[in-house]
Amino acid sequence: MIRIFFLLSLVSGALFYRYPAVGYDAPPDISVQCSDFFSSADYQTLRDEDGPVFYDRGKRVPLDPGRLYFVPPEGNGYFEYQKIGKEIAYYAHPDELYWKRESASYPVSDPRGKWILLLSGDLTAVRLMDHNGNAAPGLPLSGVLMTDYAFSDAGKSDESKNSEQAAGSTAAVLFSSGPVYIVRFEPDFRIFTLTIPDAERSFAKSVAVGADRIAIHLQQDDQDFIREYRLDEEKERLKEIESVRLPHVVPHRMPMALTESGVLFATGRFAGQIEDGEISWTGNGDGTTAFHADTPGADISGVEFQGDALATGGFAIAGGERFLYLLVKNDDQEEKPVAATLRPSSPYRLLRHKGGISIEDSNGYCTIRPSASRK
Repeated sequence: MIRIFFLLSLVSGALFYRYPAVGYDAPPDISVQCSDFFSSADYQTLRDEDGPVFYDRGKRVPLDPGRLYFVPPEGNGYFEYQKIGKEIAYYAHPDELYWKRESASYPVSDPRGKWILLLSGDLTAVRLMDHNGNAAPGLPLSGVLMTDYAFSDAGKSDESKNSEQAAGSTAAVLFSSGPVYIVRFEPDFRIFTLTIPDAERSFAKSVAVGADRIAIHLQQDDQDFIREYRLDEEKERLKEIESVRLPHVVPHRMPMALTESGVLFATGRFAGQIEDGEISWTGNGDGTTAFHADTPGADISGVEFQGDALATGGFAIAGGERFLYLLVKNDDQEEKPVAATLRPSSPYRLLRHKGGISIEDSNGYCTIRPSASRK
């Protein structure tokens, strides 16, 4: 099932692509500001309007329908490739070819388009490349089946709030039966090849990565778990922080994000947080789930999809088909769940924004921030 999901995503040219919202009924602690694609000065995206259309901070450019594209939302330009082809091209602008490389792989990148993963068609190998088209030396990252990848921009220690070390880009690449690779692109390039501890007879499905932490969602002995680990760089191994069993199996990739105090997760039907071995969650109100609900979900219409999750600074969102789960830092620097209502016109995706998080859907962008009264 996961193999079919990944292959369909690849050939459509829209890997893990999620979209935004029409209206919100925001609680007092939250402010919302919306714009259409032409008005946004922060993002670029690809839309299907009887063919691929590239929107770049107020510009609209139709692209060749015979090609496939990957557009980093916070970057400049896009990657062009073919379903069955032998080359990848990067355009800094629609009329500016920056480089072209021979490759039959499918490109995906971090949100800024700075670091690129080249996925093989059978999802058994991943090569690394920078935005200048320079491939990393050595053998590709490899395994039986790549099930997920994730990027993070973070300082080297999540707990070093006053650290002067520059933030760098990190990627995690997860294979179903291991290993999991952590790639440190900056400030010093390094690859960690890691065994997932105590994961015999398991199938790993989802991954989230921070500076020195990683979360993995896996199925083991007919049960699903979310496990959080800390990376021991010196010994090149993972040390378990906590392991929480989910009450039922989630048979697909599950969006996750690492917060300062735990793991945020989402599916189309529920979303929540794991902290100190406990699950706090909210659902879509249809009575199909049975977690403890700290925050009631809004029962509203929408299109079923697998949700999304994003954490940035002291603000985090996980969302599903009919609800959002927000975590906002209060005056005591504690992460506080806040209820909000989302009425999606289509599936959406979450994007980083200064001081908040943006939701992109078929209508444009809505940026959600803790209100000024909280600062």
